[in-house]
Amino acid sequence: MSRFPPFSRYESGAVSARLRDLLVRLRLHMRDEAILDEAVARLATELNVRPGEAAERLSRMARHSGLDLVEVAKGIERPLTSPGSRCTCPAG
Repeated sequence: MSRFPPFSRYESGAVSARLRDLLVRLRLHMRDEAILDEAVARLATELNVRPGEAAERLSRMARHSGLDLVEVAKGIERPLTSPGSRCTCPAG
């Protein structure tokens, strides 16, 4: 039973399963969008171009490689920190 009274009446088996499926797909879509946004920002910074041009380049890379756009975006490397800068990431 839902803690939210307006939704408790919709929690029959089939409807509840469908809502869970929609939420899973929404979360995956949002994760993919975040990956794409980060990759575009990295490319734009690295190539010193506008984000729109970086997005076009990322799209071209995906088309030419035959891979999914998100898979190509996952392959965009994070910039290396300069030798004098401190790493803010946790050790491990």
